[in-house]
This record gives sequence, structure tokens and C-alpha cells, in this order.
Amino acid sequence: MAAGDFIAFLDSEDLWKPFKLRLQLDVMQALPEIGMVWTEMEAVRPDGGTESNAYLAVMYDNYRRFSKDELFSSTVSLDELAPSSDLPLGGALVHMGSIFSAMIAGNLVHTSTVLLRPEVAGQAGGFDEQLRPTGEDFDFHLRTCRETPVALIDVATIRYMNGRDDQLTSESLQHHMAVNYLRTIAPVIDRDRHLLHWSDRQLREIQARGHTWDSMSYYYTGDYASAHRHLLQSLRQQWAWRIALYAGLTEMPAAVIGALRRTIRTLRQATVVKVPAIPEHQEGTLAT
Repeated sequence: MAAGDFIAFLDSEDLWKPFKLRLQLDVMQALPEIGMVWTEMEAVRPDGGTESNAYLAVMYDNYRRFSKDELFSSTVSLDELAPSSDLPLGGALVHMGSIFSAMIAGNLVHTSTVLLRPEVAGQAGGFDEQLRPTGEDFDFHLRTCRETPVALIDVATIRYMNGRDDQLTSESLQHHMAVNYLRTIAPVIDRDRHLLHWSDRQLREIQARGHTWDSMSYYYTGDYASAHRHLLQSLRQQWAWRIALYAGLTEMPAAVIGALRRTIRTLRQATVVKVPAIPEHQEGTLAT
């Protein structure tokens, strides 16, 4: 229903800094070929103290797989891009390019930092509400990045309230995130293979790790049959003896698995299952 020249988002746990929209409008006006721009983010603790001034790479581990030079085709200083801007952000960098292929390996965009053109949002389509309670943001940003070159400003324009009760900390939400990640990338790989700068082996590896993530999330919710099924699918994509061992364990009686699960959870001293890391991106290949 938005009728303006641009669309921006704001999640319930985030706060815009006063200069956010002005900065992004300066960049969008200087780069008419860019359909979306997003920014760095600042993390704030529940007590109001600053946890990090550059939280994007902490929250989205796909930034640890690629350097900025690998993600973007060009980088320019904000002073050079928008010399008429009077914002006190000297030395800030703006990175530009197409990141659709890299986004297959994981999200790079935080929703509350985004400004985009309505025509791009229309081409990408809206948020898929069937992916709720989590995962619809990644799906939307992936489709947006398919449609247009984008830009990242290395300036924190929002304050992200970290540690709130409504954030992705429960096993249930982590489970939905894992399931929806694979649900999102699988049809994209099939449909847009010609747009992806990955080898067939790399795409199998990405999907294998997605199935492994799914399996672990099902395991920790007690659905051992689904955990076993996804481990087998992971092995079909890429053989790994560790995954084969897990697959064997999931065929054990439920009571035994339950006891092992409680022991593992105690030893780990954690309840959140995180996505298995994909190896570092080096010279166009994924290290084995």
C-alpha cells in the first residue's frame, strides 16, 4: 500500500538514527541504477549500552565467507559519491554490485536498514507470510537482489536492540529458520542456476549443509524421523563420514536418542542450534 517514491522498513526491536533516510536518499539519488540500499547496524544491550558499532557481520555469518571485494564490484567514498551532502560522515564507504549469487549461502541484509524503490519491490513480490514466524526477510531480500544491483553503506544507521524476548532465541524459531532457509534456496537454485556463480559441487555442498542444519533442528525438537531423512538427503548431496555417523545414530530407539540428546545439551550448555558454517570462499571455490 506504500505510495511514496521509496520504501523503508522498521522492525519492532530497532530504532532509526536521525540521519538514516537522508543518507540513503543521497546515495540512491547519486546511483539511479541501484534498486536497494542497506547499511551497517549498531547493537545495543538491554541496559542501553552499545554492544557493537558494526553488528552486521556478527548477526549474519555470510559476511565471514566473503570479503567486501568479493561481494561487490566497486567501492567509492561517500564524499566522492555525494559531495553536496552535509552529513558528518567523512570517510564512509559505499559498496555496489550484484550479490544475488552470494545470498544463496545466507542473508546479508538487515531489514530495518533497507531503503528500496517501489518498482523493485513490485518486481520481487511481497513477503511470503507462509514462512512466518521467521525466514520471510531472507526470502524477500534474496528475491530483491535478483532483480537489481544493490549498495551497502558502511555506516550504522539503526540501533538494534539485542537480547529482547521477541528475537530469534528459542529452539522453535531456530527450527523454523533452518527449515525455511532450505525451502527458500532450493527452488531458486533450480530456477536461476544460470545466474549463480557457483560450481555444481559448491551448490551441492550448500544444499548438503542446509539439510544438515534442518536435521539438527529436527533432532533438537525430538522429530528423529525427519532428522534422519534430512541427513540422508545431505549425504546424497555430499558424502561426509560425520554425517553418515549422525544418520546411524538417528536410527537408534527414541529412548536412547532422548538420553543422548539430554547429555549433549548438558555438555554443550546451550539451547540454540546455529547454522553449520560453510567453508571460507576463496578464489571462487569453497574449501573442503
